[in-house]
Amino acid sequence: MRLLRATGLLFLLCALRWSHGAKKEKAERIKGGVQTPENATASAESAVQTLDIEHAFGFDDQFTLRGVATFRSLKGTTAASLLQNPLNSAQVASMQSLALNGGIYLIRVKTKMSDEQEQNYVSTFISACAMVGAQLSDVITVATNGQGNVIGLLLVTHPLMPHVLNCKGLEVTVPHKFNTTLLINSGAPGPVPDVQNYLQKLEKEEKERQDMGGDNRTFLQKYWMYIIVGFFVYVMLQTFGGGAGGGGEGGGGPAA
Repeated sequence: MRLLRATGLLFLLCALRWSHGAKKEKAERIKGGVQTPENATASAESAVQTLDIEHAFGFDDQFTLRGVATFRSLKGTTAASLLQNPLNSAQVASMQSLALNGGIYLIRVKTKMSDEQEQNYVSTFISACAMVGAQLSDVITVATNGQGNVIGLLLVTHPLMPHVLNCKGLEVTVPHKFNTTLLINSGAPGPVPDVQNYLQKLEKEEKERQDMGGDNRTFLQKYWMYIIVGFFVYVMLQTFGGGAGGGGEGGGGPAA
C-alpha cells in the first residue's frame, strides 16, 4: 500500500512539473516573437500597413510622392496617420498657375498596397482653384476590399468649396503645407443568400399544405361524372324495361 501511494505521489509531481514547463515555454515563445496559434490572429490585425500617396499638378505633370500613410487595420473605416512633404517653391507656383487657369490637381495610389513593384494605380482629381480656396485642407478616402487592394479613391476639400473651375481675377495664395484627413474604408463582405435552405423551406411548406389541406372538393365535384352516368343508365333501364313489360301484358289479353 505504501508503495502504491509513493508511486501515485511521484506521478502527480511529474505532471505538475510538466504543466509548469509547458506554460513557461509558451510564455517565452510569445515574448521572443515566435508565432503561435494564439497570437497569430492578433499579430495579423496589428500589422502596420503603409500606403504611398502621389500627386501631380496637371495632366501633363509627372507624379511625385506627396506623403506616406500608416495604419493598422483594414476593418471598417480607419483614420490613418499621414506624413506629408511640404510644397516647394516650384510646386507652389504650379498650383497657383493651375488655380488661375482652370487646371486640375491629381492624386493617385497603388492598387496593391503591399506590392512595391505594382504599376497599376487608382487616381482622382479636383479643381486646383477649389484646393487653393480651401487652403490645401482636404479629405482623402481610400476604399479597399479588405485584402490590401485599393478599389476606389476620393478627394474633397474641407470645407467643401463651390465647383469653380478657375480663380481668375481672384487673389490666390497657396500655403506650403497640406492639412489632410485620411480615411481608409474597408468594405465588409455582404451576406450570401442561403438558397439551399430556402428551397428546402419552400418544399417543406408545400408538403405540409398538401398534408393538411388534402382534397377540399365537395362530393358532387369529385363524383359528378359517375352520378351522371348512373342517372342515364337508370333512365334507359326504366324506359326500355317499362315498354317490354307493357307489351307482354297486352299480348296475354287475347289468349285468355
